[in-house]
Amino acid sequence: MDRFSIIYPLLATWVCSTIDGPLTWKSFHQLLYVQNQHAHLEEQISGPQPIPYILAGLDREWIMLAPYGLKFWDKLCLEPYSKRKDIGYICIVPDNDYICTMTKIYFRELSTHYELCRLGSHRPLLKAFSDQGLLRISSQQYNDSSQLPNIDS
Repeated sequence: MDRFSIIYPLLATWVCSTIDGPLTWKSFHQLLYVQNQHAHLEEQISGPQPIPYILAGLDREWIMLAPYGLKFWDKLCLEPYSKRKDIGYICIVPDNDYICTMTKIYFRELSTHYELCRLGSHRPLLKAFSDQGLLRISSQQYNDSSQLPNIDS
């Protein structure tokens, strides 16, 4: 019985202990909180952490982006996955001054953001259209079928 009296306290703590697993992140922090009740709540980091941004670069040019945007950059072959892409655009808009003004503002801002991200240049095709890349279509032009190109021949 003397042998067991030495081992008995060790066996009592071992029998009362249980091992849980696999633990989720939440259950791990709850277990940590129970074991460390003396610690302050501010010292324990148990809340969700923000999703970190990704720093990507090519030829010493870096950009930070959300990880969700990464799949679209790869599909479009934009920098930093490939070299710069210069884009020339044409907008077909109705012959309405308000719509044309708002379209110009939108594409001016889009061009600014595109170039700030160093993706390439984003410019209207000024050689083809003098109105900042806008092709104005009046109601008579798109109602008159004789003005449309013949795609059957």
